[in-house]
Amino acid sequence: MSLSRHFTEALRVAGAGLGLTVALAVNTAAQQGIAQACPAGEARVATLGYAELECSNCTLYRPDDDAGGQRWEFSSEPKIGGIKPSGPAAGKLRDGDVIAAIDGHLITTREGGRRFSQLEIGRSVTLTVRRGGREIDVTVTPSAKCERGGRAIGARAPRTGRAP
Repeated sequence: MSLSRHFTEALRVAGAGLGLTVALAVNTAAQQGIAQACPAGEARVATLGYAELECSNCTLYRPDDDAGGQRWEFSSEPKIGGIKPSGPAAGKLRDGDVIAAIDGHLITTREGGRRFSQLEIGRSVTLTVRRGGREIDVTVTPSAKCERGGRAIGARAPRTGRAP
């Protein structure tokens, strides 16, 4: 095979590989919801992929100095529930996990609440959770979801009594 033909073949193979890489990147972005567009009246927000955040003393508020965001304050550690099977936490977090820290900051501190409030789509966070009497670190990469403005995101009062 001539040198120029060998070079041409190498470029073709490299180009095919690049095309595959681009296709995989686009597919991964779509799976993570990065390229997702939202309907009118809804905004793209980061989600860890759970349905419930149970805490006995937590507050979700919109601070006066931050018109664009909501903030969490935790006086107690929240419990996660309703892990979505196709969400970013699937296979990582479990129903009943208690969040103790985020990126090394206790969730009950101002910085822990701020970090939990400002999750970024596609940017991993490390959650320290209590599970079965142990603390473990779990890395989760938030994906995007569409949400109507002003909605409290999964906070609810703790359950009392027996389930029906």
